[in-house]
Amino acid sequence: MQKKVHPKITQNSIVESGLNIAPRFNPDNYKGTWTEDEELQLRHLVQQYHNGWRKIGNELGRLPTSCRDKWRQIKETESQSSGIWTKEEDEVRSSVGFESRSYRLIVLEIT
Repeated sequence: MQKKVHPKITQNSIVESGLNIAPRFNPDNYKGTWTEDEELQLRHLVQQYHNGWRKIGNELGRLPTSCRDKWRQIKETESQSSGIWTKEEDEVRSSVGFESRSYRLIVLEIT
């Protein structure tokens, strides 16, 4: 039976919150900035174990959540554009008047 702490907060939600917060205060989680070597090891371990964050964390001596968060950061950074248009992109952008038209119209013209 769930104990009511507040009308909108149950004992169960407090326990769940604690499970999410506890790793943030774990002293093992603060090993400092990731080195290039650690990032390279992380890449290889993700190829080997995929999403086996416990195994990856054990191999690197870091918390699994820290490894997962770093991997997400790496993937997010890689997926972002460098901001420099390629020659082909610049030609398409110029041909459809990119600066003054909506994305919807541009997509319709390109496809």
